[in-house]
This record gives sequence, C-alpha cells and structure tokens, in this order.
Amino acid sequence: MDKRIEEAVKRESTSKDYALEYYEAEKELLDGLFSLDTEFLDSLFTRKGKLFDATMGRGRHVIHFAKRGFEVFGNDYNRNMVELVRKDLNRLKLKARLYNHNITDLSRIKDNSFDYVISMGHSLGCIPKIKNREKAVKEFARVVKPDGLVVVHGHNIFGDISLEDVLPMLKCCILPGSGLEPRDMIYFHSKNLGHTFIHYFSLNELHRLFAAAGLKIQKKAGLNWKQNGYYRGPLKSLMCGGFIFVGKK
Repeated sequence: MDKRIEEAVKRESTSKDYALEYYEAEKELLDGLFSLDTEFLDSLFTRKGKLFDATMGRGRHVIHFAKRGFEVFGNDYNRNMVELVRKDLNRLKLKARLYNHNITDLSRIKDNSFDYVISMGHSLGCIPKIKNREKAVKEFARVVKPDGLVVVHGHNIFGDISLEDVLPMLKCCILPGSGLEPRDMIYFHSKNLGHTFIHYFSLNELHRLFAAAGLKIQKKAGLNWKQNGYYRGPLKSLMCGGFIFVGKK
C-alpha cells in the first residue's frame, strides 16, 4: 500500500488526537449528516431489535438507538473512539456492547447476530481498495440475520461541488495517483489531523458491493445536504451529496 495511504489510515485507526479532534473539526458537516441519517434510520427501523453500528465513530447512533430501547452493539477500529463512547454511555447511564474490530474481519462475531447493521457517515469510504470494501460489506451481510437489514452511507464524488472542484474530481476519477484507485483521494485536512484518505462512491459501485454480498436492495436515497433533505428523480446520482443504500439478507 502507498505510504501516504498507510499514514492516513493509521492515523484514523490509532490516533487519540483524531478521535478527540476530528468530530469537532467537522462538526457542522457531521451534525447535518447525523440529522439526515437518523431521520432515515428512524423511518426504516420501526421494530426494536439488535442493532450493530459497525463504524460508530463517536457513537451518536449508538447513543440514539440505546435511548430508543434497541439492544445496541457498537464498533470502531480506533480503540480511542471506543473508550470515548464508553465514557459517554456511562455518563448517560445507557447500555451498549462495544467492540474494537476491523470491519473487513468481524470473525469474532457470530453469523446471523443482528436485526440491523449500519455503517453511516461515509465510514465505508475510509477503507482503501475495492477488495477491502467488498470484504466489509460481506461481513455486514454475514452477521445480520436472515431478512435483516444492512444500511450503508457513501459520499457521491460529484455531489454538491463547486466549479473549482470539477477538475480535481475528474482527475480523482481518471488519474487518481500512485497507489490510488479511481475515485480515491488523499487530502490535507489540518495540522493536527494531517492527511485523510477518502473514497467516493458511484451508484454502480454500491450496487455491485451489495450484490456481491448477497444483499437485495430494498431502498435507496440521495442526500441533499444543502436543503437538509433528499433529492427526488433521475438526476439524484449526479446531484446528491451522498447515497444511502438499504439491503436485505
């Protein structure tokens, strides 16, 4: 793997500074994402059950669904994130079981364990290489129960961009650079957080990932961050800020 990618992924998965500072640095964006994601999930999960947040980050969905009375399981590859979420749960007197696993290998979790598996906030796009993202979605499908739902959120590369972003995004698609695959990007976030890796999705890629995992797509949504809602109609694949895919096992 390219050294730049290794360094970016290592920081995200091990750095205490990242766990402490990323969510503050991206508060405005993440608040909007959480609001849209939660509205979507609440309308989808009408029956309480076992919910696994495979990429919980700071645990917003873990806390939200624990408050709603779900049996909640949370996971993050950064153990510092896990400890921060544990402290928040204790402070709020809420219960959830927390893991510190790489989502490409959830082998310590039994097959057919959960009613719902979620990976929101574009977390799947933080994983380099299509083969690894495919492994992750297959693991989601393995640990969800028959007829259970898997929900994934991924950013759209041409969603809500300005004219000055068009050329960099086209380069990202056609000539992404050494060690990168199409629609991969490494960018400098800030002095404290350093470089960040991100993969942008197309509708076709998400369709392929779900099909390879044996998940039947039940619902799709295109996010409109600017209006805090969803795009309707055939242009959503070009205009939306991100996609939410729902698959059934």
